[in-house]
Parts: sequence; C-alpha cells; structure tokens
Amino acid sequence: MLRARIASAVALLAAWVVSAGCSGSDDGHDIEVQFEGSGVAEVRIENDEGQVVFAKGDSTATMQGQFAADSFVEITVIPDPGTRFVGFGGSCTGGSNPLQFELNSPRSCTILLTQD
Repeated sequence: MLRARIASAVALLAAWVVSAGCSGSDDGHDIEVQFEGSGVAEVRIENDEGQVVFAKGDSTATMQGQFAADSFVEITVIPDPGTRFVGFGGSCTGGSNPLQFELNSPRSCTILLTQD
C-alpha cells in the first residue's frame, strides 16, 4: 500500500510543469529539463537575478522555466538516496554538477540518472 502511494506521488510530481521568471516576456528564454534513465532527483535552476525554479521527478518528468535572456544560469541536480547523477545531455552537455552557462538561447536539457 505504501509503495502504491509513493508511486502515485511520483507520478503526480512527474506530471508537474513548473514555470517561473519572465513568463510571456520577449526578454526571456525557456529552459526545459527532462530526466532520462532510472532514479529520482531534485533539480534546482537559478539565475544571477535571483529567479529560481525547482522540482523533483523521475524519468517521466519534465520541468520548464523562463529566465531573463543573457542571464547566467546554474542547474543543480540533487539525487535521492540510491540514485546517481551521470551527467547532462541535450543542449546542456557536461558532467559537472552544478552546471553553469549563459542563457543566450532557449535550452532543452536532459538530466541523466541511474540507480546504484
């Protein structure tokens, strides 16, 4: 029963789309983050202007946020116990966590996870 409740909560979180920042503004760029692999992690996206978006999800989750154009962005992945962060893919390549970059165009990032 507890396992079913946890699965239901994860499914609810996985369907959660988060928006923040300059929604609807021509001065912003979108960041879309998708999870790939197995495991669960929390993701925090923050820019140098103080805008923050975070969510927790698994391989079915997608999160979005719009941030000021040309701001510097940091994406931090915090894996749950038993989950290991492998790296970033898509238009956010690299293995360093947190990942930092200048948001000069829309980005579609993939977070690669695996279970220990």
